[in-house]
Amino acid sequence: MKQKNRTKTKPPTKTTKNHNPPKIKNYISNNESVSSDINKYNKILEENAVKLETLESEGRRNHSREEILKKYNNVQKLDRDIMDTLVEYIEIGRCEKKVHRNDLPPIIIHWKF
Repeated sequence: MKQKNRTKTKPPTKTTKNHNPPKIKNYISNNESVSSDINKYNKILEENAVKLETLESEGRRNHSREEILKKYNNVQKLDRDIMDTLVEYIEIGRCEKKVHRNDLPPIIIHWKF
């Protein structure tokens, strides 16, 4: 049987501990960058959730407006219930100069829709 030449390897020294510090620094900076990106995108996600809720509530409000308008589409007589449903408030102004006695003050109707 032949014996093979075996060379002894040196045990690792303490200097191998800091063998790749640039790679470690890059890893740490990349990790911090990813964490900041996660925080940024979570914030964007929360903002978009609020916007979505606002748009959905506006859509429900528009849908109810359409139903109200369909209900009162062919009104022949304006009564108190219809006024409460359709009109938010009415402004009646004054005429600056009344040239003719038939001049009417400005009337502005603020609708609920």
